[in-house]
Amino acid sequence: MSNECSRSPVTPHLRDNPSLPPPSSTGLGRLAYRLYFRPRTWLGDQRDSFLRQRGDRAMRTAAALLGPLPLPPASADALPCRFLTGARFVHQTVFCARSFEWACGTHCNIEIFSDGTLQPEHAELFRRAFRGVLIHDDRTTAARLDQVLPRARFPLLRVMRDRTPLVRKIVDLHAGLRGPSLTLDSDMLLFRPPTVLMDWMAHPRQEYYMSQGADALVTDRRSLEEIFGAVLSPGVNSGIVAIDDDAIDWDDLERTAAALTEEQRRHLWAEQTLIAYHVSRRGARPLPTADYRLCNSRADLTGALPVLRHYVHKAKAAYAASEWRMWLNLSSTMASASRPKGRPA
Repeated sequence: MSNECSRSPVTPHLRDNPSLPPPSSTGLGRLAYRLYFRPRTWLGDQRDSFLRQRGDRAMRTAAALLGPLPLPPASADALPCRFLTGARFVHQTVFCARSFEWACGTHCNIEIFSDGTLQPEHAELFRRAFRGVLIHDDRTTAARLDQVLPRARFPLLRVMRDRTPLVRKIVDLHAGLRGPSLTLDSDMLLFRPPTVLMDWMAHPRQEYYMSQGADALVTDRRSLEEIFGAVLSPGVNSGIVAIDDDAIDWDDLERTAAALTEEQRRHLWAEQTLIAYHVSRRGARPLPTADYRLCNSRADLTGALPVLRHYVHKAKAAYAASEWRMWLNLSSTMASASRPKGRPA
């Protein structure tokens, strides 16, 4: 799922924008800030909003026209690659999953989970774009959760899941399901073979998560470590999680949720906090940030293409306006002989 309110922390105030000088304590400094730097930033934001909206419409149109890639089929025992998505993010999910298959050089076992807003036409779009895609509808998922996470025993996890769609990423995509699985956010594109993830999907031993520069949790990491009585890995980002569903201790996660305050359980980063606790407990490793890159702004989109770009904050405008087009052109023009090759996932 694309997280419109990203889990990568930034300081929202204009005066904390590193591209702008801090307002001077002098009258002239304040005047320059108000008359030049603030309007310039406002105009840039308006431009980005326009480009993002226009690019988003074009991306939706393009996603609806895509069929399956001409790739070898997924093996019968291929691990699932799962996405939580909704009506607002279907086109992003299509492009991310398509770029993942292209980069792996094979079809994958794509699984789609609804955030509660998917409609039949969206399911049909996924079926046109991906061979053998498995779509988990809301009714089937709810029935599974009632069996494996009954509300009487897991009241906090279920309430958090009901009111915060992102919590479905940990609950819906893992509870009652078996074995290793890979989950990806939708607002990402792959440009080269994800060898670490491909190796993991072939031999799922060590677990992995995406890493970012700073923590994005319901409170500071040191305070959470005292609350949980456990050491937390720094910089956990749940945009990519490769874990074993059988190893999730749901009773422990319910106790972890109970250790949080009500305000913290309602926090935008509650899901990422629970993921951070689990992967830390499991000793999961961070993916290399040079290859699996969290992009906060246009400045992060320069240089050689990494394996993967995860677009958040200011980078979302470029993602919608041009990045998906660049990937589409790259994948369309690359000859079959030079397309990334890899073992079946």
